[in-house]
Amino acid sequence: MNTNFQELTILIIDDSSLDRGVYNAYLLDRDSSTEPMRAVNGVADAVQLCQARSPDLVLLKFDRDKDRGLDFIAALQIEARDLFLPPIAIWPDLASCESSSAMRSGSRLAPAGSFPPQPPLVDRFVAAPLPATILDPLSLGAKLAATNELLAQRERELIAFETLVSQELRAPLKGIANLATWLVEDLESHLTPDTRKQFDLLQSRVRRMNLSIDRLLDYTQAGQQPITRSRVNVGQLLTKIIGSFDLTAGFSIEIAAPMPTFRTDRVALQQVFTDLLENAIEHHDRADGRVQIVAHQQQNCYLFEISDDGPGIAPQDRERIFEVFHSLTPQKDDPSPGMGLAIAKKKIELQGGKLWVDSTLRVGSKFSFTWTTAPLEL
Repeated sequence: MNTNFQELTILIIDDSSLDRGVYNAYLLDRDSSTEPMRAVNGVADAVQLCQARSPDLVLLKFDRDKDRGLDFIAALQIEARDLFLPPIAIWPDLASCESSSAMRSGSRLAPAGSFPPQPPLVDRFVAAPLPATILDPLSLGAKLAATNELLAQRERELIAFETLVSQELRAPLKGIANLATWLVEDLESHLTPDTRKQFDLLQSRVRRMNLSIDRLLDYTQAGQQPITRSRVNVGQLLTKIIGSFDLTAGFSIEIAAPMPTFRTDRVALQQVFTDLLENAIEHHDRADGRVQIVAHQQQNCYLFEISDDGPGIAPQDRERIFEVFHSLTPQKDDPSPGMGLAIAKKKIELQGGKLWVDSTLRVGSKFSFTWTTAPLEL
């Protein structure tokens, strides 16, 4: 038995949201350095990924529109005519659509029976037949079924965890808060300034723990709620959010015109802006701080930038700030549980976007995120 296995890097381009969920669950369950999924907005993106990551194999799978898949292959061959690309494997159903208009553009697929039992390959890029064990459809089907079961199990565990957090932890916290209140009332005449301070600290810790539970549930439940898209005027949405903050007299938040109007999940976008603005306000080191919000239209998305003139973020902390329960402010000085940026990042990625930060110490920070758009119904 041959036990010499070669590690391969595979780039999968798939138009099925269900498949992407399965891939994500499978990759999260494995101890690997797999990169997160990202949107591919056309042939140029695919070629750029191939050049940047140098995969050993590209797997194309188009379920919703097989003609679109063949058009994609034809355009890929034209775009990469003078470049070296790895072998490109095509899902069997896609390769059988020989009547597609892509055939007329010169894209010719190898016959379906040329490389059994794995999917056929684009003949232009194939140097040698792939071993049958690499993309055996029966093996892939079994792995897909196992991954679906794993995904269902993880969902059951998540529901059980949410029940534990929301019910089993809240009740003791409520009891501690009530007990502290009763003790203060009964011992009012005997409390010293020091003991009163300790009781206040106890109540503060209980409130922080309750807030941590709320935010942890927000994080775990992100993506479980159904998405309801509606027409959103981002300028009006931001004005409403800013009006809910208790800002000091010298602190200003500027909305740079124009702001877009488009169809999207209002609740998710509002939560993202709220978390990012709260972060800019809470971690500013001056009472006369300034925050600016700018929007740029891009292909299929908007780029939003939230800039501040605060203390900035050290290079070693620019990735860690997006982790759960991570805050750069000492816990005793920070009433928040350090979940806002993690929740914002998760909600943005669930919408197909990306969140990142650019920062210079003692100058300020700029949080940027992309947000995909839906067609606006007039």
